[in-house]
Amino acid sequence: MQISVFGKSALPEQDSFKADYSPNEFKNVILHLNSADPIKSKEILDRAAEILLAQGESGKKVAVEVIANGEGLSLFNADESLFIKRIKRMQVEYPNLSFLACGVAASRYEKRMGRAISFIKGVIVTPSAVEKIVRRVRQGWEYQRI
Repeated sequence: MQISVFGKSALPEQDSFKADYSPNEFKNVILHLNSADPIKSKEILDRAAEILLAQGESGKKVAVEVIANGEGLSLFNADESLFIKRIKRMQVEYPNLSFLACGVAASRYEKRMGRAISFIKGVIVTPSAVEKIVRRVRQGWEYQRI
């Protein structure tokens, strides 16, 4: 079935669609979590995997950073995260995936709880999540808040 508007096809020919699509359209992505909600934690990990799988199929390498601050630090807390095994598996499967924790939020947690957070091995503590996000956006990265 052909869909047309004013006598012209409304859909591109298959070949022109392929020609218009470019794997170079993939951008580096920073995914931001500031909630302890396990549904959102699962969603951010799903989104990271989805992006990395799509770029893998395209042959284009992109970097994905999952950054957490506030209550979102619970995702990376080795004492309470529900996703430790999944994060460790993703660290092995996707070398261009990084997990980042906000140092400001970690300091607040330590003051409030009287102890430091024990982060999952491989999680990088960055001085400030907000500063990191702003820097990445200025560098052309796509920002998604979950």
